[in-house]
Amino acid sequence: MEAFEIITSALHSLSKQSTADWVFVQQVMPHINAVTKHIPPRDLAQCITEISGRAWMLGDVLSRHGRYKQAMELYERALAGYEEALGVDHPDTLGTVNNMALVFGHQGQHEKALELYERALVGYEKALGVDHVDALPTVSNMAFIFKKQGQYGKALESV
Repeated sequence: MEAFEIITSALHSLSKQSTADWVFVQQVMPHINAVTKHIPPRDLAQCITEISGRAWMLGDVLSRHGRYKQAMELYERALAGYEEALGVDHPDTLGTVNNMALVFGHQGQHEKALELYERALVGYEKALGVDHVDALPTVSNMAFIFKKQGQYGKALESV
């Protein structure tokens, strides 16, 4: 648990585009791999409720570095913990659903991505109301997938 906290706090302030940060993450990646392998699912759920967003952050780093399988495994575990601790329509749960969709989108699995984006969007609208600012990244992500599929009309409709 302490190793989980240390690694995620080291990643907290990283930029997504800084070369120095990219190099740092590459150096830390073996430690990330070790930590994620040794956190039992029940403890991860506890981490989620105690350490807001750190499991998501770790999945985000893995995804940005092309480690989609590891990112998805962590997101799935995080999602289970969020759903249990916070409910299916909580914004943190929905953010994890959105991030899982991003991974599918990066892998070219557009239908799976759209399915999860739709789930996140419906949940945001239910929890926060239609057109809430927190739902906008999901709407934008859906439009991007439609654009990649050449469905420009749907892309325009979604934004």
